[in-house]
Parts: sequence; C-alpha cells; structure tokens
Amino acid sequence: MNDRFELHMQRNQHALYNIHYHLILVTKYRKACITPAMFSLLKAQAEKLFGLYNIDV
Repeated sequence: MNDRFELHMQRNQHALYNIHYHLILVTKYRKACITPAMFSLLKAQAEKLFGLYNIDV
C-alpha cells in the first residue's frame, strides 16, 4: 500500500476498526448567527474536550 495512505487501525480482542467523525453545525437561517466571541468559545470547548480523549483535529 502507498505510504501516503497509511491506515491507523485500532483493535480489541474481536475487532479491527478505524473511526472518523464529522461535526456539522446547521443553522436555521442563511445569515451569520455565530459571532466571533461565540466561535472562540466553541473552539476552546472543543479543544478541551478533544484533549481529554486524545482526538486529533
């Protein structure tokens, strides 16, 4: 397999897996509703949560 596409698989006793998550925020209106202050708060909370579970973004 090509080195560029190296797979990082996790395993347990009965399974081999590779999970990816995508976070999609959907707003009701087509106008900007997430302010810069709200964005920085969301980013800080996400980084804190991802750090707890050793998740790369």
